[in-house]
Amino acid sequence: MRRGLVLLLLLLAVDTLQAQATTTTAIGHVADPYRDEEFAPWMLKLRRFEIIAVGTFPIAYMFAGLGFDYYYYSANGYPSKNIPWPAGPGTSAWTTTSNPTELQQKNIAILEMALVMSVGVAVADWFLGL
Repeated sequence: MRRGLVLLLLLLAVDTLQAQATTTTAIGHVADPYRDEEFAPWMLKLRRFEIIAVGTFPIAYMFAGLGFDYYYYSANGYPSKNIPWPAGPGTSAWTTTSNPTELQQKNIAILEMALVMSVGVAVADWFLGL
């Protein structure tokens, strides 16, 4: 097993080096960078929208998780076992063995909230024209 893994890594390294060597020697010159005139303005705006939406997703996911913990804590009568971060574990103490359905619903809700927030930030940037 270990020999096979080492052989696979060696083959990938050799293939990568050969690919790099052939691209520089076969072409013989460096490609020109893209210019803004080569793309329609709406394509540049769409690319900016995509970059902002994908880039804000991790931050939105963090805030959605915190928001879910605080909402769950207040909506369920302030249970001491689910004190939100930074004072306690919040709902992160749930496992697949203790609360499988609630854990799945929590993960889906956090994902949906994070997607809505990240796309919302990108839409706001689109309309503000920043």
